[in-house]
Amino acid sequence: VSSYGSLNFEEKDGKITLRAKKSKLETSEVIGVLEILQPFDGDLVP
Repeated sequence: VSSYGSLNFEEKDGKITLRAKKSKLETSEVIGVLEILQPFDGDLVP
């Protein structure tokens, strides 16, 4: 972070999808695929 000086954050619309394939009631685990789509390649905009 120090190499950029100060950082600016942009808010943009994205999409988060969770597809549950299996669950374990005894441990409250959910097994599946988490997919996050964002409109740009990086999380931070210098």
